[in-house]
Amino acid sequence: MVAERVGFRRKVLGEGLAVSTYTESEKAMNETMQMILLNAPFTADYIDKYELLDDSYRGTGGYEDGTYLISHPREKADKYNRRRQLAYYTNYVKPVVDAQINPIFKQDPNRQNTSSEYNRFINDVDGNNTTLTRFMKKAAIRAKLHGVEFIVMDMEQIDTTKVITKKDVEDNRLYPYLYLISPSQILDWATDKFGKLIYIKYSIENTIINDKGEKEEYTETYSWTTNICTKSSGSDIQKFNNTIGEIPVIPLYGTVNNSSDLIPQSDIYPIARTNLAIFNATSELRERQRGQAFSVMTYPVTEDDDYESGASTMQYGTSDCILYRGDSGGTPDFITPPSGPSETLLNEITFMIQQIYRMACLKDNTSISQYNVTGIAKEYDNQQLYQVILELAQGLQQSEYKIAHLFELYMNDKLDNISIVYNNQFGIIDATAALTNATQSLALNISPEFNLQVKKQVIRAVLNSVDSNLVESIIDDLENQADARNPIEQNQAKVVQPTRN
Repeated sequence: MVAERVGFRRKVLGEGLAVSTYTESEKAMNETMQMILLNAPFTADYIDKYELLDDSYRGTGGYEDGTYLISHPREKADKYNRRRQLAYYTNYVKPVVDAQINPIFKQDPNRQNTSSEYNRFINDVDGNNTTLTRFMKKAAIRAKLHGVEFIVMDMEQIDTTKVITKKDVEDNRLYPYLYLISPSQILDWATDKFGKLIYIKYSIENTIINDKGEKEEYTETYSWTTNICTKSSGSDIQKFNNTIGEIPVIPLYGTVNNSSDLIPQSDIYPIARTNLAIFNATSELRERQRGQAFSVMTYPVTEDDDYESGASTMQYGTSDCILYRGDSGGTPDFITPPSGPSETLLNEITFMIQQIYRMACLKDNTSISQYNVTGIAKEYDNQQLYQVILELAQGLQQSEYKIAHLFELYMNDKLDNISIVYNNQFGIIDATAALTNATQSLALNISPEFNLQVKKQVIRAVLNSVDSNLVESIIDDLENQADARNPIEQNQAKVVQPTRN
């Protein structure tokens, strides 16, 4: 039976009927810990930042309807509205974020020594058949974008007076689920003097369809301590015992958090602000080009009647022809607006794009000369970027271990030997160089285990574009080979260089 080993939270039936799983001394200790606060409620200013970050990544909101365009001091409403209609958004934020996320998930994380129950959870972490890998990628994108994202593990309430079988668990998904909370949803929090989360409060916007078939939106607020979870919606307040004894909320940081603040500034925010400036500058450049891109004809007239009538009727091309009194002579001609202001705007846009690449630790690949750079040179250029990606990969790996730990507490399912390894190879892989180094290393025959690990690295380097499951299967076959830990003889340690036609 599963009921005996599953640590379900039990619902509090009323203030006087609470089924408490903690002592009065523990309650007092929890209250004392809450006095050791690093407490910082959110303001509207922060929400504005996150709206800009989300819109910049998706190209929605003010970019889509043009409201992010700043009007000129003397710009008429009709011209501003036309400029909004013609505006287009060149998205630099999404490529920057994706460039730091996609290499991590080029291959699935390697998870070993999991239980059958945890495997079911891995294949459906939220009740919508979302795999853990897909969920973690989504969390990584939002963490990189917002600076931090919070992974929450919760579990539906179950009537513990009934016998729950293993089949009930499988058929009705009676195990924990995950969801994400953004910084803008955090209302309050507290940490102890060691920085450990001891209290958090957040809100969730939900939508339901009522009996009339109409959409209704409502807000739920959750408050977690190590002992109690409080769920409220309007005047409806429910309290639950937190039987796992820990707050099931995991902060996933987009980069190394060197501050004591639970919610640090996003390193993508300056990039989003720069992208906003590019959006405005591009609109201004396009408006200037539309108004001044065409040469205007000038035409001399000598008679007053011709001048007065022609000034209102004569047109040329896409613009009005400019008439002038030519009593002293003159011939039809064209005048061209100066290109200086447009060139200044274009140079400013180019400079801002370069700054985005610099802030993102990316090389500007718009230059033709970049295509002549060797792979090894590019490798050195991207070392800083690889370090940023590696730090995020390590954060994801640590967060997964915490997820597994919370799953253990909720389900009483021991995962003592679980292994979780995220991809940590992000650079350009030179297969020839890898083989050369490997054969030379194997010839040294430092130890059997050393030989085996070198051979594994060769397999991963040569087959880096092959499905990760197949690669791991090949590695498993290698480990079962009798000579897997043997060295390579000197006459075998030779790499044949490919020939070019």
